[in-house]
Amino acid sequence: MEPDVSHAALAAMIPLVQAPELVGRRADLVPHAHALLAHSAHPVHRDRTIDALAERDTDPQDRLTPGDLVRRGADRAAAIEDAEPRPSDGGAVAERRTR
Repeated sequence: MEPDVSHAALAAMIPLVQAPELVGRRADLVPHAHALLAHSAHPVHRDRTIDALAERDTDPQDRLTPGDLVRRGADRAAAIEDAEPRPSDGGAVAERRTR
């Protein structure tokens, strides 16, 4: 199977393995997730895999690229900025804007 196809399949499957019926299969996917992080440059696939590993208490930090850090840092900064109170609306928390 082509790497791009297998990476896309894994990235698509990650949300599905959150189902309680598949708890026993999650550990089987960790080596595949590590392989994806080692070989894929697709930002959506990488972010979904990084998030899934972090949710499983598997620290993906040693597998992050500089691009991951920049992209994820920018996303976090935008979320913090969007959640800051706006003086014009009496201090209500701003809703996250779609980017």
